[in-house]
Amino acid sequence: MTQPTRQLTQEDVPIGQPLPFALADSGGRLLLPAGAVVPDTEDARLLFHHGPVMVSDQPGDVTVAPPGEAAEGKPRLGATGLSIGTILQVQEKSAPVRGPLPCRLIGYIEGEALFITQPADAKRTLRPEIRDVLLLRGFSGRAVVSMLCSVAALGQFPSPYIVLAMPTKVHKVQLRKAKRVQVRIGATMRAEGQPATAADRVAIIRDICLNGALVQSVGAVFQPGDWLNLDFSAYVDGQQEDFSITGRVASGSPALGAPASAFPSFGVEFSLSKEQTARLSRLIIERLDE
Repeated sequence: MTQPTRQLTQEDVPIGQPLPFALADSGGRLLLPAGAVVPDTEDARLLFHHGPVMVSDQPGDVTVAPPGEAAEGKPRLGATGLSIGTILQVQEKSAPVRGPLPCRLIGYIEGEALFITQPADAKRTLRPEIRDVLLLRGFSGRAVVSMLCSVAALGQFPSPYIVLAMPTKVHKVQLRKAKRVQVRIGATMRAEGQPATAADRVAIIRDICLNGALVQSVGAVFQPGDWLNLDFSAYVDGQQEDFSITGRVASGSPALGAPASAFPSFGVEFSLSKEQTARLSRLIIERLDE
């Protein structure tokens, strides 16, 4: 997430030139990174179509709600699929308005304790007390795993770490079955195989999952069956991540018989590599339950 500093008007967005600043929504979520090009005034109008657009500063906190509906499993960490080195999002149960912080799972003793690095990002470090309860969330490769653990001990050597009591409950949501996550992410799009240029049209990703996304653009740029590249950026674990995803246009807009729209929406089915699936999963985890 970024820190919004001031609200913009459509006239503040330069057309056909690299953005001198990043654009964010009113909640600080990145729309377009600095350096992106908005090629046309209609593309600028699309950016403002769903709410205010702000100048953004640097990454800040992210607010993630506690896990919702999920299936209970036995409290055995090995059965969750989380492996040593997995990045976890950690949040204080007593302070849900504070955003989660990233850490890594560095070890566990089945049935007794698990060990994590001290959660921190570029701006904040979590320093819990003994018996504090933390909400942990991670991605096993197939499911989002959430659990509540109490702090059992704190260590400093060879680097700061936290010892957590094993959770009494573990919740798992199969990510492939999860509903699409509602987002507002700015993107640029071009035909598959074409190099990126300043003339690439701007789009807004309205929802996203591992299978695909709902994309909104100016005019009917692509037709069902077309292959395209979507380029977009978002903050994940406190750091800007740049995505370039190939997909096939699966549906067009408007629906048959519906009135035409200045900003039609269309569905895109993703074709993801294993690495892209892992990276996109981390973004989806941060946006779950918002």
